[in-house]
Amino acid sequence: MQKNLSPSSTSVKLLLAVALLLLAALPLTVAGQGMMPDEVFVSIRLYDDINPEAMDAIRHHTEAGFLPHIRGSEGFIGYYWLPDGERLATINLFASAEAAAASNEAARDYVAAHLAPLLPNPPLLIEGTVRIGVVQALDAMAADASGPLHASLRLYEDFATDDLAAYVETVEEGFLPLMTGSDGFFGYYMLTNDAGQLAALSVFDSEASALASNEKARDFVAENLTQYLPNAPLILNGSVGIAALAEQRGGMNLIDNRRFISVRMYTGLDAARQDDIVAIVEDGFLPIMRGSDGFIGYFLLFADADMTAVSLFESPAQAAASNAAAADFVAENLASLLPEAPSVFEGPIGLRIYNALPASMDGGAPLYASLRRYAEYDLTHFDDANALAQQHLVPQLLALDGFFAQYTMHDNDSNVVAISVYTSEAAAAAANESAMAFSREHLMQWSPEPPTGFNASVRIASLARLNDGENLVSGMMAAG
Repeated sequence: MQKNLSPSSTSVKLLLAVALLLLAALPLTVAGQGMMPDEVFVSIRLYDDINPEAMDAIRHHTEAGFLPHIRGSEGFIGYYWLPDGERLATINLFASAEAAAASNEAARDYVAAHLAPLLPNPPLLIEGTVRIGVVQALDAMAADASGPLHASLRLYEDFATDDLAAYVETVEEGFLPLMTGSDGFFGYYMLTNDAGQLAALSVFDSEASALASNEKARDFVAENLTQYLPNAPLILNGSVGIAALAEQRGGMNLIDNRRFISVRMYTGLDAARQDDIVAIVEDGFLPIMRGSDGFIGYFLLFADADMTAVSLFESPAQAAASNAAAADFVAENLASLLPEAPSVFEGPIGLRIYNALPASMDGGAPLYASLRRYAEYDLTHFDDANALAQQHLVPQLLALDGFFAQYTMHDNDSNVVAISVYTSEAAAAAANESAMAFSREHLMQWSPEPPTGFNASVRIASLARLNDGENLVSGMMAAG
């Protein structure tokens, strides 16, 4: 077992709590209510001392890069990703101990290649076998994945393991109906181990229901289980970032982490006036975007006489509002510099990955982007294309030096736009080449015409969670 924490620390107790939560998290892909298979083998990795600001970047990398690999492994049953402050716990569930062990090697290699700066310490590794689990309403979850799942974990010490059978019967007959009958119930899991610890996990589709499960557990233990559980539990509450079950949506993440984007493409501008446009946008329009509800990010790209503005928001209404705000601002402040109306694309983001790189930005690194537009795209296969991209293209994009961000969106009509952002101009150009080759090999059946693409300099890059949403590259690049 790899070790990076003191066994006596409070940190380890919390990590063990999360570990037991994850050991309990058995994904059963059955309609209605069902019990777990006879054996499920589990591999847990617990990371500590993580910058909480980097959690989103880690999750995006994991979902786009590592999850496609692990769900393609033989015997894959499920994968969960759970952050807890500065800690992160990941779990792999497999049908054999060998496959579970192999997932640890795959995770080690992936972290070394892509996430080493964001996960500074080697993980505490825990392996085991799940014993009890009940899952409900997976059909609805698969058909309409929405917000994150919320979990409440109760970790008890000094559990009387000699009476496990009697304890399980009491829980199944008395407490389990309380959980399955609660609003938004998704799953209940229970784990014991030889160290006299018991973990009980309740999973719901709302935070309120998850928190309420702790009160129900407290009352039920007081009335029925004090001989088994003499001590009050350590309780953890949180949201699950990735929940991937092998037989649901092809093992893709059931939790909808989508955001919405608007892309405005302008042509016919005077390339010599780029600095003027940047100054006006940065001083006047960027503050409007940053102050808007649901703001996530804004990029302004230039390629000769073309300019592309990208706005990212939490909801489609907010993304659409950014287009209206842009039209008003251009009419009032930029009409002479942007003489032609833009082509506008807005819709959900199908693929979103980014690196938290404040050190590079503070050090003055410029950004470069490659942009690809697919026309006449068969959007009924957009998710299929993203799954292929996650498996074949994304690892190539992440491996290029200076990766910063990747976005792929569709406009609910027949257009797809993909944007890759790097700190290296050569890497941005290589990203376009890799994407073009990927399109020829995998996407011709759904997008018969090759995409139109170009490489661009990024003159404004603003992310809400970096530098308060101010421009990360202001003044660092010459026009053109």
